[in-house]
Amino acid sequence: MIDFFGGELEEIRPIICNDINEVAICRDVNGADKFVVVRLKDKEITKQALGMLYDAKGRSALPDGLFVRSVVDLGDMLLIFNYIPDRKLFSYVKSDSLSVAYTISVIRSFVFNYLSLKVAPPIKRLLLAKDNINLSADGKICFGSLLDFEQLDLETSEQDCFGACLDIVNNIILEFDLQEDKYYKASEPVNLFLKKYKNNSYNSAVDIYKDFKSERALKWHFYDNWYAAIFRPWVLIRLGKILVIGLFVCVLVTFACVLLEKSPFFGAIFLCTCLLIKNSPY
Repeated sequence: MIDFFGGELEEIRPIICNDINEVAICRDVNGADKFVVVRLKDKEITKQALGMLYDAKGRSALPDGLFVRSVVDLGDMLLIFNYIPDRKLFSYVKSDSLSVAYTISVIRSFVFNYLSLKVAPPIKRLLLAKDNINLSADGKICFGSLLDFEQLDLETSEQDCFGACLDIVNNIILEFDLQEDKYYKASEPVNLFLKKYKNNSYNSAVDIYKDFKSERALKWHFYDNWYAAIFRPWVLIRLGKILVIGLFVCVLVTFACVLLEKSPFFGAIFLCTCLLIKNSPY
């Protein structure tokens, strides 16, 4: 148990354990909130990490809503983060994407969030770990809080982080078969990025953002991959529900017509009963 704001946190799932830190997902025993707790065991790393997590005014330098606070427990420094639901970018980007426009919007979201990071490069590089970048159901990118400080490299520079940013954008694009998919193959922003990436022509993340900012590239038409849209699981479930309801209504109408033909009185009672059930608040 860990004392936290007058309450207690209990571990529900360990994630990382090494000589530098232990990382676990915990929950508030008095509520449903989940947190990521990083127990720093190396004194030098602890000193360096704290110096990078806070700005000169003692405020968190991490994205809003990510870092909660640091506390001391049994002689170790604990870093407490809000838990970000694990929905890894590269596990979902291909299955979620229904069009080039969607993929470009994901890239824009990633680059925008990268540009918004104000933390020191060594911490920024941890946030850019492939398994720490999440894609929400609405196509927005957010960085997770499962940080392994054993991977902290104090020599990391802004240029190193920018290189990682470029590689991630490139990998998002390469999730799709550009030779087989004519829509991606014909996309000007995608082709421009690949050309400049190959030639090392990018100087900043702002340049990447501008290249993917074209309103024409983001203009939404009917699904480019309409077959992928139709056969997505949630679409099939919804279609199934509609078909079942439609079939049920047809059966009721047919049965009512038969009753009306054979016995108008009982048929009318049956129809009234159906209407009452349909309009019932329960």
